[in-house]
Amino acid sequence: MAMVGSISEPWEMERRTAGSNGPKKVLIGLLIPILVVAGLVAGFIIWKIPPSDLRVRAEGEHGIRLPVSAMKIQCRGDAWHGFLDRNAFTIFEMDRSDLPTFVGSLKVAKREVAVNKTPADPITVNVLGENDYFRGNAEAFDKNWAADLVPVEKLSCDSPIGADWLHVEFWEISTTRLLVKVHSDWN
Repeated sequence: MAMVGSISEPWEMERRTAGSNGPKKVLIGLLIPILVVAGLVAGFIIWKIPPSDLRVRAEGEHGIRLPVSAMKIQCRGDAWHGFLDRNAFTIFEMDRSDLPTFVGSLKVAKREVAVNKTPADPITVNVLGENDYFRGNAEAFDKNWAADLVPVEKLSCDSPIGADWLHVEFWEISTTRLLVKVHSDWN
């Protein structure tokens, strides 16, 4: 019997060692999925943060290509987070000579020429003189122009990225420069 006792001792030691590793394996088994999920969430958040390059942000949020002469670009809105009802607002200045190329790159569904050519604040009203969606973000935009601008035209376009609408407005700054307002909305 003494021999049976000595044979059984290594088995007892092995069983105790295996039993003590059980909680470690459970922790490792939980830790790996938690780290994977945390990594995916962090990657998604970083991916959805708006880029610091405003041209890239504007083009991505609206799905359009800005003209080469686009400058003084400003972006507002919450389109970058990508959930439910959201809006993207962009204004920029461009050379009037780039107008045909820029408009040619859009899928225009409807054109509305400004009937009233009275100068107005392009942030608070649209080309048609109606209260505008930009109004809610009026204080967020820097007015880089000296006075009210003359409304020119509003284009309602098909959104290349699935927004419910894409409106593009043109306001005259001078004979050679235009202010462009772009608004995309998802409901």
